[in-house]
Amino acid sequence: MKKARETKTRYKTNTTIITLDKELVERLRYAAEWKGIPFEEAASNAVAEYLGHFGIEKIRAEQAVFEKMRSALLRKYRGQYVAVHNGEVVEHAPDLRSLHHRVFVRFGFTPILHIQVTDEPLPDIRTHGLRLERSA
Repeated sequence: MKKARETKTRYKTNTTIITLDKELVERLRYAAEWKGIPFEEAASNAVAEYLGHFGIEKIRAEQAVFEKMRSALLRKYRGQYVAVHNGEVVEHAPDLRSLHHRVFVRFGFTPILHIQVTDEPLPDIRTHGLRLERSA
């Protein structure tokens, strides 16, 4: 009988050193101690939360840009899906899945608005934690 091969995945991590105000470090250290987690985990959580809020803010700004460009986009991309990043259309595709793939290949985890170009009003966006969802 053959033995099952063990496979291990190793992730190479890069370490970046950042400088924080002494007061901020003390507040973060206190929060970590209070939650009973390592300082590094608390710092990572704080950065992740900040980036989540940034993503929501950026998507809302891109929605405003989309509204301003809507009539021009309707003429060029009606019914298609577009990705709006930094105020311009950076990708388009006939379906959302293709658009997601293209955008991820080009930009990774950057927050970018993915939306279908229609006459319909923009969906209400609500947040669940730091995840965006359309309202029902």
